[in-house]
Amino acid sequence: MVAERMERLYHLPYEKFERLAPAGTPEQLGEWLLPYLAAGCEHFTLVATTSSWEAGVDHVAEVKRYLLEHAPA
Repeated sequence: MVAERMERLYHLPYEKFERLAPAGTPEQLGEWLLPYLAAGCEHFTLVATTSSWEAGVDHVAEVKRYLLEHAPA
């Protein structure tokens, strides 16, 4: 789902930016974002690609919860 949406948005093959557009469970995304949080990033833009907008909201909320629980002190 992510590859299809990103290719439509950017008109480029997903392989060109795959490493910059993570996909996975909230835990996987949280792990991917933690180094940026540790480096001082205060804002993330997450574009949920899910079967419904409700599922997207839930998914992003889980990512936020993960980051809050695992944020560096």
